[in-house]
Amino acid sequence: IGLLLSMSMTITDRFEHVVIVVADALRPDHLGCYGYEHPVSPTLDDLAADSYQFERAFACINNTDPSVTSIHSGIHPTSSVLHQGGRVTMEDKRRAEALPRVPELLGSDGYHRTWTGHALGRWHRNGFDYVPPSRPTHEKRILFESDGDRERLRLMLERFSPRLADVVSDAYYQFEQTVGDIQDQIRTSQSPDGDEIDALLAQFDLAAEQRERFFGYTHLIDTHAPYE
Repeated sequence: IGLLLSMSMTITDRFEHVVIVVADALRPDHLGCYGYEHPVSPTLDDLAADSYQFERAFACINNTDPSVTSIHSGIHPTSSVLHQGGRVTMEDKRRAEALPRVPELLGSDGYHRTWTGHALGRWHRNGFDYVPPSRPTHEKRILFESDGDRERLRLMLERFSPRLADVVSDAYYQFEQTVGDIQDQIRTSQSPDGDEIDALLAQFDLAAEQRERFFGYTHLIDTHAPYE
């Protein structure tokens, strides 16, 4: 927490505007600036040529919920959110809601805080002045009406057999993910707020009109979708 507070103070002292761009599931070995032979990323390559480029930078985990939580909090998943999607536990949620997060800290320093692109719900939205609309939750509800129903079933099964609870939970999670992947292929990967970059720039213009400093986070999902 001390490191996070220190980082926040450093940001506010040195930078008037801060923008974080996440390209979900994009591999560095498919970028020209990291040696990929095909010209698929000319804009990023030009930016890298005129910027600091890290050669050893890694996501702390390979799932979205815990990874994005760590980006916004500076806290490792083992101390914040360790699970993904429908497998997020009540303990994960409790820890996530209690974390100090960069958007909230920057808000106290007068930053206009914007999230555009892929919409995540729950604690991810905390601390932002603008967040994109979430897709209807019923799209990925297959058997249960809520995460609480799923958690209650798991707790009930654990009374009889923790191993059975794990097997049923894992089986349902895999089923839900498979159905979700099919739904994602049917839907376009377009951001719920339209073009995520245009939305980000519109919020930046709004902050400029109000003479506010700006913190922007945009979550690009195109590279997560199947190639066409």
